[in-house]
Amino acid sequence: IDALKNLDRTISTLPPKVEQDDIDNYASIQQVFITYVGRIGPGAAAAVPVIKEFLQHDDGRVRSVAVQAIQQITGEDIELPEDDKTPGNKTAKGPVYGDKTLDEWIALLKTQRSAAARRTAIMPIETLGVDEPEKAIAALIDAGSDYDPRNMEEYENSDEPRATWIAIIKAIERLSPSQIPTTVIEALGDKDVKKRRLATILISQYQDEVPPIEAAKKAAADSDEYVRLQTLALVGRYGHDAVPILIAAFADQSENVRRRALEAVAHLGINGDISPDDAKLLVPRLNEMLQDKDSWVKAAALAALLRVAIDQDKLLTVLAEAVGDTDPQVMSAAIECLEVLGPKAAQAVPVLVESLKRCDRTTLKPDDILTSLPESGGVLDNAPL
Repeated sequence: IDALKNLDRTISTLPPKVEQDDIDNYASIQQVFITYVGRIGPGAAAAVPVIKEFLQHDDGRVRSVAVQAIQQITGEDIELPEDDKTPGNKTAKGPVYGDKTLDEWIALLKTQRSAAARRTAIMPIETLGVDEPEKAIAALIDAGSDYDPRNMEEYENSDEPRATWIAIIKAIERLSPSQIPTTVIEALGDKDVKKRRLATILISQYQDEVPPIEAAKKAAADSDEYVRLQTLALVGRYGHDAVPILIAAFADQSENVRRRALEAVAHLGINGDISPDDAKLLVPRLNEMLQDKDSWVKAAALAALLRVAIDQDKLLTVLAEAVGDTDPQVMSAAIECLEVLGPKAAQAVPVLVESLKRCDRTTLKPDDILTSLPESGGVLDNAPL
């Protein structure tokens, strides 16, 4: 309450448990404070008189969260300030945004180039778009496609342009929380590659949903490597039906895509989604992938073969040969696979002993081994031992 009375616009006044994403989604520190106080519920009754003072704030967004907070704390319907009582307002749906319509906010989003100006339109579009979600989502996709997701990792969540990009994604999620919007699926096949990239990010947010498999097949063969990579990361959700898509990706020109496809096969195997018929199709292709020119693709092929192979004797033969490989990535992957097999790999112990004898500690230093590993660790990071 003291903080609300003396609020300034500095981050230093924020409570320590305020999440960064919440800060990113509000235009002012006042909104963050009032929102969090409202979430406390009836226990924050002593704050209501202070919050009511914000009903006269110059910023309509601050007024709107003040209304919401008071309703959360007291359960009473609050009379809005006179300047907010216009026919275009959707007071029952959420925050109040003066007399601008959804179309006007969308136009503002399209015409503003600065991130700060754009962010002022995101929340109104989300709120007023409740009755026309596809229109609102289409506008947000148009705006979000201006940002390249491949570059977003360079920024902190609170930095622009990432903060605006995140706000757009979260607004779309809230407009359609349980189902992938039709507009997003359409964007996955759009001629604009920027929209296709954004669509893969949006689809990944829906953990229990998938687009029509034909759309995924097309995206997995997209001309853009990023779209193909992101699509292959989610095709495992199709279970058995993903196998043809993944086999097709084994021939991709990008080693990153080939490796992603192999990792997806391994996960299908771990989840029990590979049938005996699938295995018959996959094993010959996985053996071919062991001849790939890229070391990490070969390593991933070993990990996939471990999860798919039906003939354990042949699998042990392949792994034993790979232990003797001169490539450290392939050798390491083979050893990890044997470790997963445990006692079943007992006959490979002599091969492992010979491999150990070949290690020359004067030429192979710990740093050499560490630098040969990918940033995520070994090829079996996600495989239960």
